[in-house]
Amino acid sequence: MRGAGPDRHGAKLLTPTPAGRSAIDRIGPGHAELAARLTRELGGQEAFDETVRVLERLARALEAIDASGEVPPQEPPGP
Repeated sequence: MRGAGPDRHGAKLLTPTPAGRSAIDRIGPGHAELAARLTRELGGQEAFDETVRVLERLARALEAIDASGEVPPQEPPGP
């Protein structure tokens, strides 16, 4: 089911079907296990949280660069 999103003009809210909800529910445990493994590999929750913050900062910077419309300079091809 679709409806207009309250926060953005033209955005649509979707309500998953029972089959869709079941598929989404199957994804959750896999993501939780991956997050737990990454947390261990990075050395704990604090390091995991720091990594997330840095990646979010990088994503915001890339979005800002993209929004500027400037084309980055190209490096000449290597030998």
